[in-house]
This record gives sequence, C-alpha cells and structure tokens, in this order.
Amino acid sequence: MQSFLKVFPQVLRGKLPPKMQRVLLIGSLSALLFTQKRSVKTTTLHKLNSVMELCNHEPALLMPMHLSKAIWRGDRGVEVFDMTQVAADNDHKVVELIEDIFSKIPAWLKYATDGEIKQDLRKLIEHRETILA
Repeated sequence: MQSFLKVFPQVLRGKLPPKMQRVLLIGSLSALLFTQKRSVKTTTLHKLNSVMELCNHEPALLMPMHLSKAIWRGDRGVEVFDMTQVAADNDHKVVELIEDIFSKIPAWLKYATDGEIKQDLRKLIEHRETILA
C-alpha cells in the first residue's frame, strides 16, 4: 500500500480533468474537516454537494472521502486542520486557515487558479455548519 501512495500522485498528475480534481480535493478535505470519528450520512453528502455543487451522483463523494488519509496525511504527515477554533465570522482566522490548507494542497489537485481554489475553501469553511446540520 505504501508504494501505491507514493506513485498515486505521479500517475494522476495532469491526467484528471479539473472537475474531478475539484471533487477529489473538496471531498477528501471534507472528510478531514467534518467527519472525524463519525460515519458520513447521506444527508451530509447531500448538503455538501448542494453547497459546493460538486457532482450529479452524491454517493460518488464517498470515494475521495475514503482517499482522504492517503491524500492529506500520506508520507507528508499533514495534520488534520483545526476547525474548532475558527468562527465563520472571524475573517482573519478564516483567511489563516484557507492559507494553511492551500499551502498543503498537492499540486496534482490544483484544478483552477489560486484565487478560485481559495474561494472554494472559503465557501466550504463558511458553510460547514450548514453541511453538518
């Protein structure tokens, strides 16, 4: 499995369409931000997809969620992002979190301009309560 995790990014770099990169990024990140130590409910998938407009078939979001550990922790040892201390109305903290997450996005998952990806990260963070409700 370790060798697969080392080769996985190189195999996918430049081969995924931007829409799939976005689904993989937002889906895998959501698993870290929202679903620690709980199972993913169908309603959560629906809310995530409603807010982020990711795909036509919501159960497809489970795949990137299952890959989240390989994408975000893997060999790089990325820590889980701490959402508990960030209020959606604290713009300074939200910007810090966005920059922290953005700096750790693997190159093969950058599906758009830096600004567009950061807008998606902001939307995800600011709507987390809606997604989890």
